[in-house]
This record gives sequence, structure tokens and C-alpha cells, in this order.
Amino acid sequence: MEYINTNIPTDELTSDLNKRLQEVRHDDMLYSTYVHQQQDRLMAEKKARAEGRAEGRAEGVLKTLVQLVKDGILTLSDAAKRADMTPEDFKLKGGLA
Repeated sequence: MEYINTNIPTDELTSDLNKRLQEVRHDDMLYSTYVHQQQDRLMAEKKARAEGRAEGRAEGVLKTLVQLVKDGILTLSDAAKRADMTPEDFKLKGGLA
């Protein structure tokens, strides 16, 4: 743990680790590969979060529209149009079937 906090090797393991890290940092090709992999991973995570938010919003809109239909405020046909679905799909996806 001390090595993580200070970056100062305290034993053989951390000395070996530190040596390898220095080698990697000075290997431009390896370092470049690592950086690109990290960028790809971060972009994939960002995309996954955005997709999750979009799915959550869509589920929220669908639940709201379903409740409006149940409350008699919207017709099934109007709610389906607002959800960009056919009435049959709206019934199925909204649990009204």
C-alpha cells in the first residue's frame, strides 16, 4: 500500500513493478497501445452510460403514457402515437395486453 501512495519501492516486488513500469513508460509503442486501449474503454463506458440513460428515459415515458391511458386522460391510440408505436406494440410493451 505504501508504494501506491508514495511511488517509492519498499521491497523486491514493488522494485520489480517499478522497474517494469519505467520500461513501459519509455516504450513508445507499448505506451501508445495502452493509451489507446484506455481511451477505447472510456469511450465504451461513456456510450454504455448514454444508452442506459436513453433506455431509462424511454421506459419512463412509456410508464407515464400507460398511466395516462389507465387514468382515461389519453386514448390508447394517442398514447401509442406519442410513443411512436402501433397501438398493438404499445399494449404489449406497456403491459396493457
